[in-house]
Amino acid sequence: PAEAALYDGVKCKKKFVFGKVKRNTVTWNPFGRFCVLGGYGNLAGDTDFWDVSDQSLMTSTRLECVTQSAYAPDGEHVMTCTLHARMKTGNNATIHRYEGSKVLTVPFE
Repeated sequence: PAEAALYDGVKCKKKFVFGKVKRNTVTWNPFGRFCVLGGYGNLAGDTDFWDVSDQSLMTSTRLECVTQSAYAPDGEHVMTCTLHARMKTGNNATIHRYEGSKVLTVPFE
């Protein structure tokens, strides 16, 4: 797997390494403190919830069949969803807290 890393935006110096992981999606909270690294689409759905301010992994989980993820404007909730265009069954939207705990899952067709 490739190395996932965070770089300084000015001098392009490596600030922090998330590790060698199979991830293809990064979702940032609006305030820049938290991020979610996910392996979605053609990957298995392994997902890491990070507190970037103290460079700590809060939790890792597998969110299978996720096609999109986004933070809410409050910066404390993340929505992941499975959409019909990719999956014919199991369509849903799931809300997680910033540290990865599941709050709500809404199935739909």
